[in-house]
Formats: sequence, C-alpha cells, structure tokens
Amino acid sequence: MKMLRWTLIWIILVVGTTGIFNIFYGDVGLPNWKEQLRIAGGAFFFISLLVGGILTTKPSETRNARIIHREDWSFICLLVTISLFGISLFF
Repeated sequence: MKMLRWTLIWIILVVGTTGIFNIFYGDVGLPNWKEQLRIAGGAFFFISLLVGGILTTKPSETRNARIIHREDWSFICLLVTISLFGISLFF
C-alpha cells in the first residue's frame, strides 16, 4: 500500500510540476506538455535503473533498516515511468 501511495504522490507532483512549467514558460499547448511528461518519464526510468542496480550492492544492503527498501523505490520509479508515458499517450 505504501508503494502505491508513493507512486501516486510522485505522479501528481510530476504532472503538476510540468503543468506549472508549461504555464510559466507560456507553452500552454498539449504537445509541449506531452513531451515534458515523456522526458520526465525517461528521467524516472533512469533513476529506477540507478536505484535498482547501483544502490543495491552489498555494502548498501547491510545498512538497510528502513521501512521502504531500495528495490521498492526502484519499482515505484518504474510505475511512475509507465504512468507518465500512459498519461502522455492519453492526451
């Protein structure tokens, strides 16, 4: 349940931030917003690769006394990536 909550939080933040940037820079059209959502989706995919691959090495696993583990953050970033690409295709 925590993973879905964090996924929704990140999706709302990214969609809202890209929308505000579109309004701030004067590019209110949907094609620009779709492009920004796809770029943000690519950034989240890159972050999920980093979190899932590099940060799950043996030294970082020994210091793992958290509620949400790094593998969970990687999955959250992948869910955000899929959602952002889905939202950009919907518009």
